[in-house]
Formats: sequence, structure tokens, C-alpha cells
Amino acid sequence: MRLIAFALYGVGAAAAGLLQAASTATASTTATQPWMLTSIAGVFLGMSMFRGGRPNLPGTVLGVIPLRLLENGLNFTDINDYLQSAITGLVIVIAVLPPAIARLRASR
Repeated sequence: MRLIAFALYGVGAAAAGLLQAASTATASTTATQPWMLTSIAGVFLGMSMFRGGRPNLPGTVLGVIPLRLLENGLNFTDINDYLQSAITGLVIVIAVLPPAIARLRASR
């Protein structure tokens, strides 16, 4: 199952790369770097907020939605990209801190 999952992930990543290169008419290895923080943070938020830290699809979807809304709002206000990343990181820390503290207290 893991091999199949990684193979499907690889095919999906290759297809996304081809579509990105086709839409921008150029190939760049760093073109998707701005989305990296949002995607990893969405998965992490979904894991920490739902189902006690275990990976799950509904949690990931619900973790990505608020981050994309935040990113959209920051883009509309024309805030610097570096400051946007810092604000997103701060929001992630604030969102993950209460469940982490609760788990820490429960383990004692």
C-alpha cells in the first residue's frame, strides 16, 4: 500500500509539474515554493486539530481552507511576501498550541 501511495503521489506531482510548466510556458524548480508552507501547515493543522494527531483527509482539507483564506486576505491587502510567511507561521503556532498543551497535560 505504501508503494502504491508513493507511486500515485509521484504521478500526481509529475502531472502538476507538467501543468505548471505548460501554464507559465517555462520550467522552474522553485515555481511552487510559495505554496510549500501552506500545504505542509494545512496537513499539520489538520493532524493536530482533528483525530488526535493522526493524519486524515478531512482534517487536512479543514486545515488548508483557513490558511488559504488567510493567504488570500493578505494578498488583497498587499502585504510583503516575507511578512505574509511570518504571519502565517504565527497563526499556525497559535492554532496548534492549545491542542499540544492539552495533550501534554493529558500525558502527565
